[in-house]
Amino acid sequence: MGPLISVRRFCILLLVLGAGFVRGESASPQVESEQWGIMLMQGKRVGFMNTMVTRRGDSQKPQWISDIHQQMKLKRLGMELLVTEHSRIVENDQGLVLNFEKKTQSAGMNSMVRGYRVGNELAMLSRGMEQRCPFPPETIGPRAFGQKMRAEMPLQAGSRWKSQAFMIVAPQAPAIVSMNVNQREPREVQGKKLDLWNATSEISVLPGLKVTVWMDADYQAVVSHMSFPGIGDIDQIMTTREEAMRELESAELFAPTLITPSKPLNNVSKLSKATFRLSTNGSQPLTIWSGGEQVVSNTAPGIAEVTVTVPHHDEAAATWVLPSQGGGDLDRYLQQTPYLEIKSQIIQELAHQAVGNEKNPLRAARKIEAFVRGYIRKKDLSVAFASAGETARSRQGDCTEHAVLAAALGRAVGLPTRIVNGIGYLPANYSGQATANNGLFGFHMWAEAWLGENQWVTMDAALNGFDVGHIAIAKIALQETNPMIDLTVPLLQAMEKLKIDVLSAE
Repeated sequence: MGPLISVRRFCILLLVLGAGFVRGESASPQVESEQWGIMLMQGKRVGFMNTMVTRRGDSQKPQWISDIHQQMKLKRLGMELLVTEHSRIVENDQGLVLNFEKKTQSAGMNSMVRGYRVGNELAMLSRGMEQRCPFPPETIGPRAFGQKMRAEMPLQAGSRWKSQAFMIVAPQAPAIVSMNVNQREPREVQGKKLDLWNATSEISVLPGLKVTVWMDADYQAVVSHMSFPGIGDIDQIMTTREEAMRELESAELFAPTLITPSKPLNNVSKLSKATFRLSTNGSQPLTIWSGGEQVVSNTAPGIAEVTVTVPHHDEAAATWVLPSQGGGDLDRYLQQTPYLEIKSQIIQELAHQAVGNEKNPLRAARKIEAFVRGYIRKKDLSVAFASAGETARSRQGDCTEHAVLAAALGRAVGLPTRIVNGIGYLPANYSGQATANNGLFGFHMWAEAWLGENQWVTMDAALNGFDVGHIAIAKIALQETNPMIDLTVPLLQAMEKLKIDVLSAE
């Protein structure tokens, strides 16, 4: 099954609902504040979150530790997944972030990202790799952010405030958080009638997404609300520890993201060209990849026409042989990254099994696509978002695992590759699975390999190769230590109540 939304991406984004708006009664001399919350989706208690701020060190050099722990119980096509995230951010008395870490556990997959300040740089470590990026001193931690908000933003209708903040969802990209206080209004929360301030928040690293917060007079976020395009509404409600720790219910995450087009793509594997109209209820232009096999035209706010053509590549036209010598922009498509461990022994062995002595880049790409399709034996939605090395060992996953493994095998033999995030088409009764009569579009990922100037060949090992039912949203090198923002935001922006009309197919 190809189309999906990564549970890990979804859970990482949910961290913004609770981080930064923390204030509470001290539980001990070392604990400044603690807050418990439950997460509701589709009317079900799908998760809980605990945020605690503690102090360590002496009075001369105190450090403040913000721990955020959350757990969610979700389903993808009826398959239950339990995802646990724990994040820790350490800041000094001025709010300067000193270090952080994030641990993720899901479906037998464990990962950790650590970061620490080195002068004005942030060093991040993941899967044995270190990356560095600028880290402006204005980027403050969650405790300092909460203090600054309480000191500078009056709770009165019309107040506007913004600040630069560190967020675990995008440590490499300082976030600008904008807050607008709307009005004071009564709201019933878990059987209690409260008088709360309604405010809306926008976060620069998540463009187009808005969080609505209902705060009390102490700036505590009693209720937080976010609407995820294609998924639905998520509410986080402040509660007691006892209430938060009650047994969770699971909500279906995958099915709501599927889109039924206006008509089917009959015999999609035999079509050479198709044109679609993508439309949303948004007022912003759709950000959709344009180039190569896909051309975007007739754009307007919330509307774009996309023409996809199945390319035909000639093996004899290859102007170079493996391995690529790289150079310029091509280098980033050959590098090892935290999710593409091309120097590991297992990836090297599989790459040479797949490619052998082949030197032609097109034939090598075709061999990799076929190899990955057969190598991943357990094809299901039970894996959150595994790296190529993890997939090589587990031999299971959905389209994301097929894509990252294909990309890694290509780079391991000197074939430049990149990842494509988009939506893919499943015809009616695909592989015996019940789908709508018109088929379905859903989140999808595949890989591409470089053949020459402006020429990339697709490698979709999860489905039956590339066809006109592949609509690319973004194409990336998967370089970042924590690439979830690059992978997720373009999709969420494009999926805002998305409609797909099939204008022509030939």
